[in-house]
Amino acid sequence: MRAQKRMKNALALGAAMLLAALGGCSRNREAAAKSEELYSRITGELDQGECAGAERDVESLAGLGGGSAHQKDVPGLRDRVKGCQQEENEFRNAREMSRSRNNAVLMEAKTALDRIAAKGGRHAEEARTLAAAATARLSEPVQCIVAPVAHQTWNGPVNADQIVDPQYLDGELELLTGPNCGLEAGEVGTAALGKLGVIVEIDPAGAVTEARLFGGGGDKPTGEMFVEAAKRGWRFAPPTARGRAVRTRAVVYIQVSKCGPMIVCASE
Repeated sequence: MRAQKRMKNALALGAAMLLAALGGCSRNREAAAKSEELYSRITGELDQGECAGAERDVESLAGLGGGSAHQKDVPGLRDRVKGCQQEENEFRNAREMSRSRNNAVLMEAKTALDRIAAKGGRHAEEARTLAAAATARLSEPVQCIVAPVAHQTWNGPVNADQIVDPQYLDGELELLTGPNCGLEAGEVGTAALGKLGVIVEIDPAGAVTEARLFGGGGDKPTGEMFVEAAKRGWRFAPPTARGRAVRTRAVVYIQVSKCGPMIVCASE
């Protein structure tokens, strides 16, 4: 009787162990299949520059533990995700800078775009196109450049009617004049060589509300021509201080030089 009981217990224990082993094998197979699925998806996401999705899936892969055939690949995949993020940020910043009207910023953008194109990869073709466009703009005889200012924090109240000096704005003033600093085609050839200044007042929408000559330098008829151009069509990106649209003023220096002539505007 006791022997039969011991035999029954032994059989029950063996069956339980067998079921546990079969369950473990099943879980390992599921983990292995999930591992392959995640690994394939991660490599595709990295190839497409989908860094955020790849980062999530790498952590899911790491969470599979020992049942994953790709656990040893997790550190390398994390490094690739970081590289993907750096590459995307570098290209996004260079693309944004390539839209600038500031030649110094545009030259920096071209250098970054040339570097991205030389490395190859997902953004190489677009980087080459943007670099070529930047090169063409840098070689134009007519340029308008907004000079940066040393920014300070504005701690006072912000009202739409007050004038806030440009150093207290949230970002650089961006002058949107188009070619020739807003001169019409027939006016360009009549501009005298030299340097002059125009001071403008700008409303919260970025429109020029007032313009006049600044300082005594330069050819007066040429200066008046630029004053009229400012009143007629100069616009700035809407100026803001602490996130609120404000009025501001800027001095725009215009250099008429021999190249074309090349007209360079810089506001401060």
